[in-house]
Amino acid sequence: MSQRQKIEPQRITKPIQLLAAWLVGLIIVNGSFLGAAIAIETPVWLRSTLVIAAVLNVPIFLICLFLLQTRFRPEMQEDLFYHEYLIAKDGARQKPTS
Repeated sequence: MSQRQKIEPQRITKPIQLLAAWLVGLIIVNGSFLGAAIAIETPVWLRSTLVIAAVLNVPIFLICLFLLQTRFRPEMQEDLFYHEYLIAKDGARQKPTS
């Protein structure tokens, strides 16, 4: 009997792991849409809707990944570097006392 591997959220600690989880999610969601579109025979409009949803889902995911890698880049750093970023960010906000 083989053991199935499960994604444990608390073990996702590296940014690349989060990106991989997003891409796996994209594959699963689009696979579900396309699988359901193949299985459904009537109504025909529902099949078309699922195919269109699968096609539109790809650019939406890619835009979200792009935003995650650009706008939220500091938050995507590993713990040590993110800690240093927060210290530098808080230090820059403090007004010097004179």
